[in-house]
Amino acid sequence: MEALAVRLSGLDPYVDGAIRIVAFYDTLMRRRVDLPALARASAGLAECVAGIRLHGTGRVIRMSPDGTEAKEPAGTMTVSAPVTLDDEEIGRVWLERVGGPRGVPRAAGAPEAPGPSGRAGPTGPRRPEPSGSSRTAQVLAAPAAPAPSGPAAGGSETSGWSGTARVLAAPAAPAPPGLSGGSPAAGRSETSAGSRTAQVLAAPEAPAPSGSPEPCPTSPNPLDDVLLDRLAIAVAAVVERYGPARTTMADPALVELAVSADCEEAARARALRLLGFPPGLPVRVLAVRSRLPLDDIGARVCPDGHVKAAPLADVGVLLATAVDPARVPAGVRAGIGDPDSPERSWRQARTALRFTTAREPVVHHADLGALALLAEIPAAAVRENPDVVAVARIAAADPDDLDTLDAYCHTGSLRRAAELLHRHHSSVARRVEQLARAMGFDVTDPAGLGRARLALTAWRLLDDR
Repeated sequence: MEALAVRLSGLDPYVDGAIRIVAFYDTLMRRRVDLPALARASAGLAECVAGIRLHGTGRVIRMSPDGTEAKEPAGTMTVSAPVTLDDEEIGRVWLERVGGPRGVPRAAGAPEAPGPSGRAGPTGPRRPEPSGSSRTAQVLAAPAAPAPSGPAAGGSETSGWSGTARVLAAPAAPAPPGLSGGSPAAGRSETSAGSRTAQVLAAPEAPAPSGSPEPCPTSPNPLDDVLLDRLAIAVAAVVERYGPARTTMADPALVELAVSADCEEAARARALRLLGFPPGLPVRVLAVRSRLPLDDIGARVCPDGHVKAAPLADVGVLLATAVDPARVPAGVRAGIGDPDSPERSWRQARTALRFTTAREPVVHHADLGALALLAEIPAAAVRENPDVVAVARIAAADPDDLDTLDAYCHTGSLRRAAELLHRHHSSVARRVEQLARAMGFDVTDPAGLGRARLALTAWRLLDDR
């Protein structure tokens, strides 16, 4: 990568800088640094405050160019980028650049944040440049106040800005032919940080007259978008590696493994752990049918708990620690299992889904009681039942009659059925009499009403097998 950057530096400085940024973050990801180390390294590279925020946990990390936590109030995000995982936004990364690419002015009288080398901003004094160069090489490592204690993720410790030096520290490789010696075209310089040699990602520039001012470290940088893109990718990788990502959509294979009745308990426990569910925590399973995205449904029915979703065949599966049935969106049919073992809860949820109707789109398996036994009756036996045959005949002859029968079975009252159908009471009474003749028994009698409900439910279960 370094050799490619050197070869391209003479053709396009922008491409050279972009490749160096990619190599910079590749090194950080190989070292498995944690989120504070990523923010610290990014702030030093951009020479301004860099921030990371995770939506799921609300965690915010802001680092200054000197490698310490940014103590001043959060400034304006002059440029930002989303952090995505499984096609879902889980956070954002940003730079707080004074007078940055979006033209956000600095408040009058506000002091300029010092750069990583101790220089003041555009209004402060600058150090003289060595002759033969318009700018000293930007060194991305210097001793600074220690960062928050604790080892970096993956086992490598990064303390303060010197931790970034450890990540980037490498002996200087021999320059390619024609770039050795003191030629200003050299794209690599060395600096001493402790006892280390820090790799410098400085692009070559043409010589400038002696004493000319150094370019402002907080001036708009066309490489900010490249930097944030690589930072977002690195943050997503860290979140995925060191903890369950707060995303709703999950791998369908893992979800199927968690709810499968044929899965061994050890494999099921591992699948649940990979999905982010701690051992011993009750998991409730929902079976849903809807045109809405599963992640939207999961975020609504489980706003405060952990939820994972995936499609299995023609049914959507939601695994959640807590469910609010009242928050199920309109137009969604959902069967809800008991908070038991996932495989049993999934079986119950599928059964409950079969009992859902347009008037009762959400059904708890626990509320079915003995009605759940209807789902266990063989389809051939159901089709031969005279009451089910009568319901099928009514549905084929006139859908309005079937709607009237459903409304009356749902309410158990002629008057309430008339209100539900927005029809006159006498009109509904006349239709119910006709339905009674078609069914062969009095549906207004309590026993006949129960018989009609069973027949209507059994006929619906046939259509949903």
